[in-house]
Amino acid sequence: MKRVITLCLILIVLMMSTPLVFAAGDRLAIDNKNVYKGMDKPYSKGYRPSVKNGKATIILPLIYEGEYDITKNRIRVTPDLGDPINSPFSYSNYQMGVPFKENDVNDGKSTVSGFLIKLEIPLVKDRINGTYPVVINTAYSIVKDGEGENLELEQPFTVYVNISDGVDPNAPEPEPEPEPEPEPRPQPKLIIDEYEIKPNIVMAGEAFEVVAKLKNTEKIWSAQNIKVRYKGETENILSDSKSNTIFIDEIKKQEAFELTLKLRTRLDIEPKPQKILIDIEYEDSDRNSYTLSEEIPIEIRQPLRLEMDEVNIPSTVNAGDSLPITTNVFNMGRSTLYNVRCAIDMPGVIPDGSAYIGNMEPGTSSGIEIYAFFGTLDMGNNNSSGGEAEKYGRSEGIMTITYEDENAKEYTKELELATSIEKPVFQIDVNRQEEPEDEPERATQWWVSIALALGVAMILFGAISYRRKINKLRMEYGNEDL
Repeated sequence: MKRVITLCLILIVLMMSTPLVFAAGDRLAIDNKNVYKGMDKPYSKGYRPSVKNGKATIILPLIYEGEYDITKNRIRVTPDLGDPINSPFSYSNYQMGVPFKENDVNDGKSTVSGFLIKLEIPLVKDRINGTYPVVINTAYSIVKDGEGENLELEQPFTVYVNISDGVDPNAPEPEPEPEPEPEPRPQPKLIIDEYEIKPNIVMAGEAFEVVAKLKNTEKIWSAQNIKVRYKGETENILSDSKSNTIFIDEIKKQEAFELTLKLRTRLDIEPKPQKILIDIEYEDSDRNSYTLSEEIPIEIRQPLRLEMDEVNIPSTVNAGDSLPITTNVFNMGRSTLYNVRCAIDMPGVIPDGSAYIGNMEPGTSSGIEIYAFFGTLDMGNNNSSGGEAEKYGRSEGIMTITYEDENAKEYTKELELATSIEKPVFQIDVNRQEEPEDEPERATQWWVSIALALGVAMILFGAISYRRKINKLRMEYGNEDL
């Protein structure tokens, strides 16, 4: 009887111990061999959760080691972040459910079946550097096939998070930041809004004015106690008033004040663009001082001064003469004269051409010589009646000098010319007796003589012109063989 009772007790103990074996054989384990997405190395080689961008990312891969199925193939995860007083983590409800599935490992080279837990936990701003444990509690249930019996299981896993971007606990207390200084209010800004030069081109040795508008562009504050001082870029530009300083009490917001700057230039100033320099000092309503510098460009030119000698032309000439008309020109200014040339326009006079001098530097001179043939006053006049009173007498004309400045602007200077053209002079045999019956023949011979004289004069004039051209070519090209 005792043996039967003992056997029954053994069977009861065996039946009670079966669930314990069942529970002990089914558990979760960390996959410490593989690298999952977001991990730099496996757990077996010292994986640590990443900390960046103000949060900690924890990856915990779990595999199930057991012969019974987990209910609904899902586990519940509840992280324990430790004491909130010293914890670097921002506390919230991070409980989640994690399904059982195939997960890529080792850069997608293979897959592992299991529960992949990924937690992203925000960090507090004043976190302290150190290593903090995070306990990840898992809960799940398993069921024995055919029996319908559930067993609730819990299993904790501890992961350590290293914080290095927070406050060093051993660092000295930081000094309190100084209170920021109040931002200064906007500065009243003065500008030269527009200006005008009177005259537009300033000539050396002359006075001129600069009329400018000084504008306060500030929309709130006015400018006060304004002092404007002006001067030339060089000492060749001087003030033309008793003072080169202008004082203004106030320029209100968005308003302007018209300035009139009176200046003059020295006669020896260099002809080129220069500047008027303007220095401005002013204050706002709080007596804050400001300074400003402005520049106004001006164009300065030297006056052109071309002078001439009196023209050398005989007071009396005979028709048929070919003579030079000469004069001298002088550049009396301080600027170069460009393309200087000379022409003659005179009744009864045929010039050999115009004379071209070229460019004349300041302080230089040049001679002008134009050969001219003197004919009769009615040359080229088809309406002439042929009377001697219209052929000979006083001839008045003009010599014109044309030149340009550095901007190709053309100028002219004219001189009046005058001479008296008389009848041509011929050798006549006074001893020859005149015969009345030969009078018509004599008259014919006289006109033939005039024609011959004019022809000879034209030949001489052509020869002289040709010779002068040859001399010019020799001077230009230096060829003695011409």
